[in-house]
Amino acid sequence: MLIKATSGSFSKHPKLRAALLAGFPDAVFNDDALKYTKAELIDYIADTDGLVLGLEPVDDEVLAACPNLKIVAKFGVGLDNLDVEACENRGIAVGWTGGTNKRSVAEMDLCFMLAMARAAILRNQDATLATAVAGSAQRFRGVSTGVRVLSQLQLTPDQLQRLGQRRGCVEPENPDVLFYTGCNVLKTPHIVLLCLDILDALEITYVVRGGPSHCCGVFQLQTGDLEGFERMALRTIDKLAAPATTETLSWCPSCQAR
Repeated sequence: MLIKATSGSFSKHPKLRAALLAGFPDAVFNDDALKYTKAELIDYIADTDGLVLGLEPVDDEVLAACPNLKIVAKFGVGLDNLDVEACENRGIAVGWTGGTNKRSVAEMDLCFMLAMARAAILRNQDATLATAVAGSAQRFRGVSTGVRVLSQLQLTPDQLQRLGQRRGCVEPENPDVLFYTGCNVLKTPHIVLLCLDILDALEITYVVRGGPSHCCGVFQLQTGDLEGFERMALRTIDKLAAPATTETLSWCPSCQAR
């Protein structure tokens, strides 16, 4: 049985590599960590019986080009890049177990908590508070400009208003939820608009908050400007608490972690 791995990180992991070779001595690895186009991916896996899949998109067209494929083992978080329904239709088994990294995630969260409590952030030992403040301000300006420019290039004034990026939007008095977008997703605003369309279809009323004016303070935290982080985070929390709603729907996982 021929097994091929597309994931570069899997291919370079000595224990994972050894485990696969123990069962399948002829397994083929992506030793050069190549990033495949669809055509290159099809050419690479067309003759395989089993696939260790990384981040490469695999749809029905790719599956159709792999007549021998019997199983896809997903390496990494989520199945977004794999058409699971197409696999089922073609009788291809899918192997994936969610939550296997939960211990590592929990350990990282605890480390972040300790780092925040002891001010052991990313500020270098020889850096001063002034350099931390200057660094956070520079990064915040860069993201603010990127969000503002990219969202305005893609959206009409009405759409910007719908996303809470322009004043004058008529909002419900007692919305069911407050939808918090964070900052970066506004660079790809179609994602947020689709979320709002879903809420509309479910007849859920909402108000939208987000963008640089509602930053969680991540840039201040990352540079060691703890005072700036606290000011930014508390100001945003106050803004999110203002609408008369008891439910908040948060899009951004980074903001949620802060």
